[in-house]
Amino acid sequence: MTTPPISQTARIIRPLTRPDLDVSAAIHLRAFSHAAISQLGHAVARRYHQSLCEHAEVTAFGLFVEGRLAGYCFVGTARDVEGAFLRDNLLFVSSRLLSKPALLCQPFIRERIGASLRFLRPAASRSTKPSAEAIDADLTVRLGPREGSSLTILYVAVDPRYQRRGFGRALLEHAEDLARMRGFRQLDLSVYLDNTRAIGFYEDAGWQRELRHGAWQGFMIKPLDL
Repeated sequence: MTTPPISQTARIIRPLTRPDLDVSAAIHLRAFSHAAISQLGHAVARRYHQSLCEHAEVTAFGLFVEGRLAGYCFVGTARDVEGAFLRDNLLFVSSRLLSKPALLCQPFIRERIGASLRFLRPAASRSTKPSAEAIDADLTVRLGPREGSSLTILYVAVDPRYQRRGFGRALLEHAEDLARMRGFRQLDLSVYLDNTRAIGFYEDAGWQRELRHGAWQGFMIKPLDL
């Protein structure tokens, strides 16, 4: 069965507001099902999206089709926003973990939460001489490529019911327009190395792989013509 086309006038891109967050959180769970935030459930994802919308260094916008949210994008200069959210909402996240103890059996969940909680320790209890490898790994997570000249796409997702209609490309193009208006020379993002579909999508849109120390770790950049 062929999906009927949607006219350009039936879709708009506008900032996300609080009433949109129930739907954006539901899209997050479907688009990033293996992420720590998604594993913790809809309530956590919704609070996470609200924290992103309220973050001074993050801009949130969505693509709406006939009034319904079909996809969203968060861009900004903030780094490790997921870890910061987990640290700032420790009690809330802990209560969700208690309701889903099986999540603690998943190595990825334990590692992600553990990495966030390590920053809660007093500074004196942390190593005063971290290894070069640890420093580089921390900078990779927090800074991404070329901090200062680059605007980061933190998340971009399209509801599966609206995919293959050019909505993802439209969200990326809107992010490019925002970056140009703010004087950034490029956009950057990170993608899971096994997500070949997303990698191909970004490369078709003109994104380039960013090598670090001679290897590709999932960072991609899009130079912008100002």
